[in-house]
Amino acid sequence: MSATGLSTGMPHPRTAAYLRCFPYDEFQMRLHRDAVEEHARDLYLPAPRVFLDNGCLASQALPELQRLLAAVATGQFGVVILPGRFVLSLDDAAALSIVRWIGGLGCRVIEVPSRRTG
Repeated sequence: MSATGLSTGMPHPRTAAYLRCFPYDEFQMRLHRDAVEEHARDLYLPAPRVFLDNGCLASQALPELQRLLAAVATGQFGVVILPGRFVLSLDDAAALSIVRWIGGLGCRVIEVPSRRTG
């Protein structure tokens, strides 16, 4: 078993990632996508299917987030990787509610650790 507890000898769960950025920013989105994909590799998870709402305010309709949540609800993914809860909502309570809902469906939510150095 790995230190993360994700390697159990069983088949790896399907992995998804959700990214959102406002205003539209292809460069920053690429950095977040690379970080999410690298973190999945570090955890020995398969490359995530990325759901992307680039250019969308958190208060707007988020069609890719809705697609991801629908896919999680039907058991299509076992892990969702996020660069941070802020992509779900800028309201901490709302973001936590979404994370708990996903977890309640048996899907693990993993946040990419910050790479800031002090």
